[in-house]
Amino acid sequence: MTDQKEMIISELQKNGKRITDQRRILLDVILEGKWSSCREI
Repeated sequence: MTDQKEMIISELQKNGKRITDQRRILLDVILEGKWSSCREI
């Protein structure tokens, strides 16, 4: 999962997005994949 996470972070940075703590947490939750709807995220 770390490689995928780092790839996503790299793409966000290329597009000028800041990598905040909130974005890291959200990315961890999304990559974990233990949710069935956007509301659960």
